[in-house]
Amino acid sequence: MTKESIREVTIGGLLHDLGKIKVSSTIINKNGPLTDEEFEEMKKHPIYGKELLEENINIPHSSIVGIEQHHEKVNGKGYPYGLTGNEISKYGKIICICDVYDAVSSDRSYRNKFNPSDAYELILAGCGSSFDSSIVKSFKETFSVYPLGCCVRLSNGIEGYVIKQNKNFPDRPVLRILYDNETKIPIKFYEIDLLETPNLIIERVI
Repeated sequence: MTKESIREVTIGGLLHDLGKIKVSSTIINKNGPLTDEEFEEMKKHPIYGKELLEENINIPHSSIVGIEQHHEKVNGKGYPYGLTGNEISKYGKIICICDVYDAVSSDRSYRNKFNPSDAYELILAGCGSSFDSSIVKSFKETFSVYPLGCCVRLSNGIEGYVIKQNKNFPDRPVLRILYDNETKIPIKFYEIDLLETPNLIIERVI
């Protein structure tokens, strides 16, 4: 993507839910499932976002299209128009994946957030049905479930810092262990490559 394309899709991503300001806060903040009527109103927020922005000359048209389409699915089961495949803009497809990952990775009034690995797997599971295959491929190749420098706890209780990513395996990074697991006293560091230790998984971020 060009710098201009990155700028345009970023604008769309930052403003994608702007239309929710026209949806009742009672619906937005409801602690439980929406009724059919409430969901129909919620489904209008991409259109509301478009309407709020389309006369702003500082917002690129392609960004607005991405905002309007960020809940469309390639299988036609999205909203507000039920578009399929190539009827959906590239920006709409990109923002859709980002929106879903952000949504499931965040706490909601009616559920707890997913851990990063489960959120990542959800995106992969939607490849070709909810999400465009080529966009998912790019997501998989560039995404880091556990960013460099973050501290994680393994299934055996050991805690370490992510120092390297394994390409195409974002949930299996290389960790550096700096402290004794029980005493928390600094030790001569060693590394664990999770790609080579399938018996271990990351339980959570510390």
